[in-house]
Amino acid sequence: MIKNNMLQLVRRAFRLQLLGCAVLLCGFAAIQACGDPAPAATVTTNEKAQVSVSAFQVDSGWGYMIMVDHKPFIKQDCIPAVSGKQVFKTKTDAEKTAALVVAKMEKNERINISSEELVQLGVVGKHM
Repeated sequence: MIKNNMLQLVRRAFRLQLLGCAVLLCGFAAIQACGDPAPAATVTTNEKAQVSVSAFQVDSGWGYMIMVDHKPFIKQDCIPAVSGKQVFKTKTDAEKTAALVVAKMEKNERINISSEELVQLGVVGKHM
């Protein structure tokens, strides 16, 4: 009886080890399939990144693009923090909003834009 119980315990331990190995192998396979992890959104270096802003026309208004080191970083073709897909009415509105985003980037802050900030910029009215 004791010998039977010991044999069952050894078999159970062996199965658990096999299961653990299988899980590890699946994990390694998943890591290999994904390749290198995505780079972080912000990278701290000794050199300052070159940031540029440009406004562009969309169907019935304006949007903006922020480039970092000559690569597209943000392409915003509608007003953020506003329900629906509303475009900027003027080129200046798009540029003011992009400038706020760049200022936040330079301070290492979150680059989310709130509806209150859009009101302060004069991009949208108080009663959105």
